[in-house]
This record gives sequence, C-alpha cells and structure tokens, in this order.
Amino acid sequence: MPFGPEWMATGFEYCPVYYPDGSEFYFARFLTEENHWRIHYSTLIDGDWSPPTLAPFGGEYNESNPAFTADGSRVYWCTNRPMIGDGPGTENWNIWYAERQGDTWGPPTFLEGGVNTDSYEDYPVVTPEGNLIFTSNKPGGMGGLDIYEAILVDGEVVEVRNLGDSINTAADDFDAMYAVSNQLVFVRGDGVSSNQLFVSYRNIAGDWMEAKALGEVINSGEFQYGPKMSLDKQFFLFTRSGDEIPRTTYWVHSSVLEHYR
Repeated sequence: MPFGPEWMATGFEYCPVYYPDGSEFYFARFLTEENHWRIHYSTLIDGDWSPPTLAPFGGEYNESNPAFTADGSRVYWCTNRPMIGDGPGTENWNIWYAERQGDTWGPPTFLEGGVNTDSYEDYPVVTPEGNLIFTSNKPGGMGGLDIYEAILVDGEVVEVRNLGDSINTAADDFDAMYAVSNQLVFVRGDGVSSNQLFVSYRNIAGDWMEAKALGEVINSGEFQYGPKMSLDKQFFLFTRSGDEIPRTTYWVHSSVLEHYR
C-alpha cells in the first residue's frame, strides 16, 4: 500500500528515510521547475508531520539518497556538486556528508578515502557496524554498476572493497539496503526494461550467499527501487514506478524478507 502523508504522493518522490530518533523524515523530490532532484525533510510536531522543506545541507545541484549514521551525527548523500567551488554540476555523482550541529547540519564535505572516483558513486547506506555500502561503476567491477563496502574507523575511510560475485553480476547491481546486520537488499536490472529487488544473507563465515529475487508481492514486473526499513524494523519500504503508475513509495511487513533466507 502507498506510504506517507498526502504530500508524499505527488509522483515525484523516492528514497525515504527517517532520522534515527524518528523526529525527521527525509526523501528526494523532483522539482520540475528546476529540473533537479532535491532532498526535502519534514519534522514531527505534536504527532503531525510538517510540510516538507529543502534539507539544510543541500545546494543548487541534483541530490538524493540521504543516509544517517546510527547516532544521527552524520548524514551521507549523493550529488553532482563539484568537488571544489560553486561551478556547474558534474557529469558523474559522488558521495558527500555533513555533520549534525544541534538541530541543523554543518557544511557539505566531499568524502575522501577512495570511495569517490572519476566514475559514478551513489546510493550510500550506513551499516549497523558503521561502515558505508555504496554503488559505483568504477573500473575493475563485475558489471555496469557494482555494490561496494567502505570500512570506516573514527569516521575515516580505511578500505574499499567490492562485495563479490554473490551480489554483483554483469547486470547493474545497485541501490542497496543494509538495515539489519548480515542482510542486504538491492536492485538488479538495466533501468530500461525492468528493475527487480533481490536479497542476500551473509553466512557464519562472513561470506555473502547467492542473492535471490523477491517475489511478486514486491517485484511487479515494472521498476522497483529505493529499498528502506522503518525505524522499528517492522516495515520494508520501496518505490515502484511504471508506464501506468506514478512513482510511489509502498510498504509491506519486513517478515517477507525472511522467506528468502
């Protein structure tokens, strides 16, 4: 079923995510007058969500896919903001971050340490262990888009590694969700004919098992993407679009994912 207040269903929103304490709700909205994706957020006030406004860490560039650390001290997102200065947006997207400062955010900062390259980096998500899962089409991968993990120590990237052939294929593998330890949900497809959601689990040896496609309840045969989990881990959220339906966020009970373990 559709998710969110009435203002969340214009047909131009995706990648919803809560701030860790549940007081704020973030998502990307396409602004037709600017021809840009911009991150918006809403605040929970006396039980009601405020009308959405632009996120304070954004800018005059395309941006989407916000992701928070567990303690809410840092937000990551992807953008075509130039690495230096305020010039035109770049052809490829990279991952940036900002630090929480009271009830707002500090300045946007380019993520160093080997995550960002001259290629396309997108879809950041923070694992429960504090590492960063992201997507890139950098050279040396297994297909067009591959999923990677950046290992962080004290907020600094110390290692970047490809998740391997149980996850990545010759197709595009991207847009991952790692809300529960050792469970990875992601998109596989070409973005032209269809995108389907897959899930993989990491075994006791620490290796990812072969990914399985989610069933027809989730994969409608059209485009599925933006997998997310509710704060209480009870509900699995995703976005669906197609020729006959607008881009809309849906939810199901998260127990459906256990059927594929």
